[in-house]
Amino acid sequence: MDNALDWLKGDPLPEEIRFNEDGSAFIPIEIVETLLTEVDPFWSDSAFRMKTFSIGGKHFASSSITLHVAINARTISRTGAATLEITEDATNVEAIMLSEAKKNAAKKYGNRFGANLNRNDSVDPATTSQVRVKKEKVATKMPADDGIIKKYLTAVANNDTENIKRLTAAYIINAPENA
Repeated sequence: MDNALDWLKGDPLPEEIRFNEDGSAFIPIEIVETLLTEVDPFWSDSAFRMKTFSIGGKHFASSSITLHVAINARTISRTGAATLEITEDATNVEAIMLSEAKKNAAKKYGNRFGANLNRNDSVDPATTSQVRVKKEKVATKMPADDGIIKKYLTAVANNDTENIKRLTAAYIINAPENA
């Protein structure tokens, strides 16, 4: 590729961009790997690492990888990382973590790999005709303890809709209906 640096500074093509349900844009791993091959047919990766851990009863996976890409006859290495919550029904966690870390490392080569996606509304989902990827929402609510339930019941008794919304947004509340 003759003008690799100019190419890396360019925007991703609209047909390469996909959107999550929340409207955030991304470039799928199969496209990222194709683009890497356009830049350097012999690109490689190394040092893939993944670990899992738990915080507050939730399970997470964290990974990192280093990409090595020859740009203008010079090999440039970039490391990417990712951390995601693991749901109970998650499958292929290692493959997902490898892909996410690789996509994040590739972004460090330039805008062509999506470095500026999701920054200042750089991509407008309304004007880009792409398939939206459906992702399962992960429950992030914590179970309510007795103190939270008491606050909820007080808010209900006082018809305090602001506190009711705030508490039900953050906690799983199993309070009796007519307490």
